[in-house]
Amino acid sequence: MQRSSITGLLAAGVILFLAVSLIRNHAATHPSAFTSGYILIASVFFLALFNLRKKLSFLPLGRASTWMQLHIYVGIIAMAIFGMHVGWRPPNGILESCLFMLFMMTSLNGIIGLYLTRTVPRRLSKLREEIIYERIPQFRTQVRNEAHSVVVSLVSDFPSETIADYYTLRLTEYFVKPRSFFYFLNPTSRLRNTLRNELSNLQRYCSESELVAGERLSRLIDKRDDLDYHQALQGALKWWMFLHIGLTYALVSVATLHAIMAHAFRGNVL
Repeated sequence: MQRSSITGLLAAGVILFLAVSLIRNHAATHPSAFTSGYILIASVFFLALFNLRKKLSFLPLGRASTWMQLHIYVGIIAMAIFGMHVGWRPPNGILESCLFMLFMMTSLNGIIGLYLTRTVPRRLSKLREEIIYERIPQFRTQVRNEAHSVVVSLVSDFPSETIADYYTLRLTEYFVKPRSFFYFLNPTSRLRNTLRNELSNLQRYCSESELVAGERLSRLIDKRDDLDYHQALQGALKWWMFLHIGLTYALVSVATLHAIMAHAFRGNVL
């Protein structure tokens, strides 16, 4: 763990200790749920500001990496305060239950996002090239057309069937059809390795021209696999972000309504 991360976690621990002390000291004169509620709603609004900061990147509002670290540490503090706020148990009431579920879902989604943002860029950096997510369908079409051209050219110039038959039986589907749902849950290179091994085993039956075509097809198999891998991992980040932002805005709305209702019926709080 980096020194900055350790420092940040220590700072978050100190802030959490101070927040808990404040809640307990005010408990004698103020309902503790109100004190923890104020801290929570302030934390939720601050967490929601991170998305706004990314949209206003042209303004001098500090480094995005700093905001990210603060987002993580404030989120950790908010989860601990939320546990105190609800008494470490599911609440009663429709509004309170909805708020409880939204907070839990947003927190879980944030933990998943922390894992994704720490691992996905590192996994993608090991590939041969960087690819813009929106251009993946275009690149996939180019790879498919090039593979088809390789086989058509081979058959036209040399009446050999080994590579052509293998392309028809195994590679046509690979280059044309999208990957399965389970691949996007756990993207691996198992299929690519299988196809490359099968193609390599055919070399003993191939002519010189077929060997050249086979090498080109092997490179295209790698390209297609890289494109699918990019789509799976980048897509996971994009779908996670879409869900996280939606949950955050829903949480802000319900938390604000809960605060208004709590003050309207003072004492009838979580």
